[in-house]
This record gives sequence, structure tokens and C-alpha cells, in this order.
Amino acid sequence: MRALRRVCGAAVIVIVALSLGAGPAVAHANLLSSDPKDGATVATAPTHVTLTFSEPVDAGLSLVQVLDSSGGDIHAGPAVAVSGEPRELSVSLPAHLPDGVYTVNWRAVSAADSHITAKAFAFGVGVRPGATPTTVAPPFVPGPSVLWVAGKMLLYAGLAVLFAAAFVGAIAFGGVIPSRRALLLVAASAALLGAVVMLFAEVRDVGAGLGPLLRSQVGARYLWLLALVAGTWVASLWTGAARDRWTLPVVGLTASGAMLARAVGGHASASLSAPWLQIGAQWLHFMSVGAWIGGLVLVAVAIRERSRAGEPAPVAEIRRFSTIAFWSVGLLTVTGSIRAVNELGGIAAIGRLLDTSYGITLAIKVSIAVVLVTLGGINRYRSLPRLHEDHHLFRRVIGAELVASLTLFGFTAALTSLPPAASAPPSAPPPSSISARGSDFATTTKVTLRATPGTPGSNTFAADVTDYNTGDPAHPTSVELQFQPKGSQQVGGSTLALRHVTGARWTAVGTNLSLVGTWSVVTTVVRPAGTVQVPLTLTTRAPPQTISVSHGGAGQPDIYTINLGAGVELQTYIDPGTAGPSQFHVTAFQDGKALPLASATLSATLAGGASRTLASDRLAPEHFVANTTLSAGDWRFDIQATTTDGRTLQATFSQTIGAP
Repeated sequence: MRALRRVCGAAVIVIVALSLGAGPAVAHANLLSSDPKDGATVATAPTHVTLTFSEPVDAGLSLVQVLDSSGGDIHAGPAVAVSGEPRELSVSLPAHLPDGVYTVNWRAVSAADSHITAKAFAFGVGVRPGATPTTVAPPFVPGPSVLWVAGKMLLYAGLAVLFAAAFVGAIAFGGVIPSRRALLLVAASAALLGAVVMLFAEVRDVGAGLGPLLRSQVGARYLWLLALVAGTWVASLWTGAARDRWTLPVVGLTASGAMLARAVGGHASASLSAPWLQIGAQWLHFMSVGAWIGGLVLVAVAIRERSRAGEPAPVAEIRRFSTIAFWSVGLLTVTGSIRAVNELGGIAAIGRLLDTSYGITLAIKVSIAVVLVTLGGINRYRSLPRLHEDHHLFRRVIGAELVASLTLFGFTAALTSLPPAASAPPSAPPPSSISARGSDFATTTKVTLRATPGTPGSNTFAADVTDYNTGDPAHPTSVELQFQPKGSQQVGGSTLALRHVTGARWTAVGTNLSLVGTWSVVTTVVRPAGTVQVPLTLTTRAPPQTISVSHGGAGQPDIYTINLGAGVELQTYIDPGTAGPSQFHVTAFQDGKALPLASATLSATLAGGASRTLASDRLAPEHFVANTTLSAGDWRFDIQATTTDGRTLQATFSQTIGAP
């Protein structure tokens, strides 16, 4: 027991040390950024769309479609890898792309582990995304298929038995393998069939055909796996016929080589740091599973073979295997812990184990492994001492172990097909600022203005004022910003004086961008040579909000509930929702109770048109309504309200107004 405690203590130290030094796995190519950005509105049509992923992608198997609002594919060329940037894909676009909303559908195949991710995003050329409905179907991501899981189960089980035949067979059985020829050929055939099934499952999921797949980076890894598994099959055929104990290591070497190929082609190779450590841990994990569970198969076959021949059970061999299994489980625990911490995203993420499908599947797999260890303990300490007198309990327990082992392989196959918790797609952070650039009419002065965070309310303004020709600081004596909302007649203009910080930078903090929408910002620059004005345009971002829609029945309007956080919600609807005389209703709530409003400014903007500020009336302390006339088309509705305790509430939503 003292030795066992020392081993367990050392294992814990190794697990913690290696896990702290290993970065999380990515293992699924997630989109990190794009150009144009998701939700961006660009004035000039881009010539290319570029996507940047979290890990290298296989350009030959990945797909990028750029679709117009009707679902037509408009990009002019195939997706290509960006030179020197294995994580980037780019597609070219036709010249003179017309104004409109465009959807980018992408399917990325990871060059690290061949897993597929797919999503979509939209950008607008001269039109705000979301203002125009599209008929584009969302991209499809295949989940773990029965074919894929079955192929992995056959591969893992076959390689486990083959590795055990060489390793456990040599140490525990003295090279005398029970039912040697049949056992080796069945295991090798299962592994080879599993590798072939995995290949064709990949062909089906990727949809590129067998030839293109085999010519890709992903296909090269499958070819290595197939070659090594085929070599294992040939070695098993030769060893089974030779019946020579010295040929068994050839089977073990080829089986361990196939295990290494699988480790290189799996999640382990996608680690962000020290991938060699994760690949090595995964390889040792495979081999320790083979020695343990594959050894169980050898023991079960040996007992059955001895029983049929009327011979006593091989107690000495089983005792030696029990020792091998003990140390294999120890190595399995260390390597499995390293891999689990890596896949979950660090030690701190273990507390969130059940938050993802990967974590739940991992928890089930660990539970099955615990059951297996418990059954092994029963056989080691209860059944084995009685094996000379009664082998029935031992056989029943080992039968249960084999059933649990098959279940374990099934969950392992499913687990390696799921995205690790650490590779959950990053939530796209909202843009941190808005910016504009321009020059005066005589092109003497250039101004680059940035507003952070770019939402209505308080913003930090930073202006770089430079000479137009040289790009050097212009050295003005003063810089002032003049703000005027476009299309709003109820909000007047305002000014903000900037102070010089260093070089070309001038800054100030102000609440001049008080509404959601587009603002004209004129920068007045006073230089020794004279005063110039640089016209700019800034479009504010809507503050963070979550919208849910309750669709009305026949003759009833759709009700939009806008969650602004901190328990505050705005409930709004357009009645009747068709062209003609309409009413724009807004009601405020906090924590489910009416929230009194001091004022509310409501505006409506038809796609491609100017914003209209609507005259609103109070129906209740928390309820305002504006009467207006709307034409059929895509409209954006903006709300700016002030509560009686001085808080500002701002929201926006879009709705298509149909024909009457």
C-alpha cells in the first residue's frame, strides 16, 4: 500500500505539472475574423473575402460561398489558401458588385484533425445587414455518424488486441498466444476495416470525393494510417502462420505505429502549445489501453481455450497480466488526465465539465473506466485466488469487463468526433470603436477620427491630424469637432474641443453621439497657415441588446421584446405591420414591472432612405406611441427613451412591412 501511495502521489505531481505547461486544444477550425467583418457595411464593394481561422485549414477540402440575398452564388473564384498564412482562406469577388446584403457560407476542414466546422456571416455593400431579408440556407455541419463511430470502434479494438498480443503475450504468456492465428487475423482485419470505414465516412462528410480527399493534407494522414494498419495485417498473417514468439514484436511495432498515426491525425495535434507533448501523451494512452483491455481479450480467450481442453486455468499468466494491467491503468490515468485537461481548456475548466457535449461524453467515458477498474479489482482480489477451485466468478466478471470495454470504445469513438470544450467557437466581441478618415477640400490636412466604444452616450474621441502630403503631424493650434445627426430634426448640433496629447494625437471625452444612427462630424483644424474643415461621417453601433420575437396570428402584429440587461426590457410593435397608417408602440419594463419613462424619441428609417423622427404621445407612464404612415419595404426602428430616474434607454430593431 505504501508503494501504491507513492505511485499515486507521483502521478498527481506529473499530471499537474504537465497539464499546467500544456496549452488548450483547438481541434476544430473556428472563424476568428473576416474581411469584411461580420455585420459590416462597406461603401465600396470588396474584391476579396478573407477568413482567418483558429488553426490551419485544408484549402483543398474547405468551401467558401458568397451568396446574394436571393441565394445565388456570386464569387468569381474558388477558395484558396493565403500565401504564408495556413489559417487563412480567400475568395475573389466580381468587379462592380452591386449594393446589397451578401452572406458568406463557409465549411472549414481542419488540417490538424480533419473535423468540419461551418457557419455563415453577412456584410452589406451600401446596405446595412439585417435590413434586407435573405433566402440563404444555413450551412450544415455533419455530426458524429454511426459509420464514423463504428469505424473508430473497430480500429481501436483491433489495434488494442494486436498490441496486447505482442506486449502482454510476450511478458505474461511467454509468447504463447491462445488461438494465435485466428486472434491476430480477426483483430488485424477489424482494424483494417475500421480504417477503411473511417476513410469513406470522411469522404461522405466532406463531400469532395475519394480522389480529392486523398490528394489533400487530410488525405495524406489517412494514407499513413491505412498503410500502417495494412502493414499490421500483413505482419499478423505472417506471425500467425509462423507460430514463432520472436515474430510477435513486429505486430506490436506496426500496431503502435498505427496508434501514433491516429494520435497525429486526432485532437492532440491541434494543441496550441507543445503539440508533441499531447501527441506523445495520446500515443502512450492508446498503448496503455491496448495493454489493459487488449490483454483482457487474451485472458478471456485463454480461459475459454483451457476450459474446452479440460485443462486448468492459466493462473500464473493471469497473475502476470494483472500486474501489467495495474501499471497500465496508472499510465492510462496520467496520460488521460493530461489529455482531458488539455481538451477541456485547463484545470480551471474541469468545474465546467458538464457544460458541453464533449464534457458530458468524457464524464460518461471516465465513469465506464471506473467500472472497469472496479471489476478488475474484484477479479484480482476475489476471483483470482479462487481460480484453481472455481473459475465461474472469474469468467462472469471478465465477461462484464469485455462488455464494458466495448462500450468504452464506443464512447471514445464518439468523443474523438466531438469538438473539445476548449475549442468552443469564440464569441465574436462587439467592435471596440468606430472610425472615419478624410481630408479638407484642398487636400492639405488629413484627419483620422476614432470613437470608443462607438455606442450612443459617452465616448472617447481620438483624432490623428497629419499633413496630407507627408503624413507628419500637422501641428495645429486647436482642433474642434462639430456633431450633427443626419435625418433628425429634434436633436441639435454640438461641439467638442480636443486637447493635444502627443505627436498627431488629439483627444477628448464627450456624450455628443447621443443617438443610434449616422452623424456628420466636421473637424475644424486651426493651423498657422489658416483654418480648414475636414468633413467626416460616423455611424454609431447599437448598444448591446437581445431581441426575441413573438409572431402574432392573423391580423395581429409581431411583438419585439428587446432585453437591454440589468432586468430592463422594451416591448415594441408596429400595428398593423402592413403598409399604410401605422402605430409604433413602445413599453418599458424592469424586472417584469412597468418602468416609468420621462420621454421617448421614436424614429423610422426605410432601407436606403433618410431617418424620420416621429411625434410620440404618452398612453401610460411606461407606454408611448407614435402615429405614422409606412410604405412596404424593410424598415429600421430606433428608440431613445429616458426613465424618470435619469437613465437613457436605446434600442433598435428591423421589420419588413408587407403590402396591405
